[in-house]
Amino acid sequence: LAQLDAKQSGKMGSLAITYYVLTTAIAVVTGIILVLTIHPGDPSIKQDLGEGTEGKKVSTLDTLLDLLRNMFPENIVAATFQQAQTKYITVRPKILKVNDTLHLELLNNGTLDYVKAALEYNDGINVL
Repeated sequence: LAQLDAKQSGKMGSLAITYYVLTTAIAVVTGIILVLTIHPGDPSIKQDLGEGTEGKKVSTLDTLLDLLRNMFPENIVAATFQQAQTKYITVRPKILKVNDTLHLELLNNGTLDYVKAALEYNDGINVL
């Protein structure tokens, strides 16, 4: 390899890159074909899922802050098996005294409710 000139070395490098790209493309195509023909997994799971659940509203900023928070955990031992994640909780305000200006319909309809961000720890390894 040390005795090769620049032209032969470039040719060998381009052959290596071509070989890598071709074998990777063959592996990807083979994988896609096998998944489409075999359909791995249990098909009864799809039937048990139903129509689904309401999706979580995820904010990009909260996700980035959660990522940063998990990089520098408060408790290093708990960080090995838990991740911090922002969760939104709907809070109904406590009304101590009802007067004539406050309509009970607003309270019953939930229009006075507000959303509060809270930190939740989910099980799972924190790889950061």
